[in-house]
Amino acid sequence: MNTYRYILFSLLLSLGLFSSCFDDKGNYDYKEIGEAVIKAIPGVTDNGDKLVCLENDVIRLTPEVEFKAGTSASDYEFIWFRYPKNPAGQSGHYEQADTLAMTQNLEYKVINTPREYWLVYKVRNKVTGALTEQKFEFIISAISGWMVLDENASGKADIQVIRD
Repeated sequence: MNTYRYILFSLLLSLGLFSSCFDDKGNYDYKEIGEAVIKAIPGVTDNGDKLVCLENDVIRLTPEVEFKAGTSASDYEFIWFRYPKNPAGQSGHYEQADTLAMTQNLEYKVINTPREYWLVYKVRNKVTGALTEQKFEFIISAISGWMVLDENASGKADIQVIRD
């Protein structure tokens, strides 16, 4: 007797579920959110999503961004920020991200100590809030080469750096 009740209950439940979706017309209003597409960042995407530079270098990145129809760069906000790949200290907490620029293109003089970072480029639509981002490795290497101490004809010492 209980088996028949379970079968009857399951049958009624199934009919109720199928009939509830039957009346759905699918006539929803969709709105374009105006999300930008970061197509490439020359010097980064063609290098395996990695940017390697030396201390005191100036990096210049000009991303190729495709804006949705009817929008332009002025309709978007841009931000470049960086944070270390590995946590500092023994507590395992990550350090706060540093904002490098709030412009579409990045021009930045590397003044930080050699370390591995993540660099994130974000593009946000000012009206809809649609956000697109690209994250890649940012490695600052130490200057390598030779330091040469020499003496000129007047007997004064001078230090020169020969970089590789």
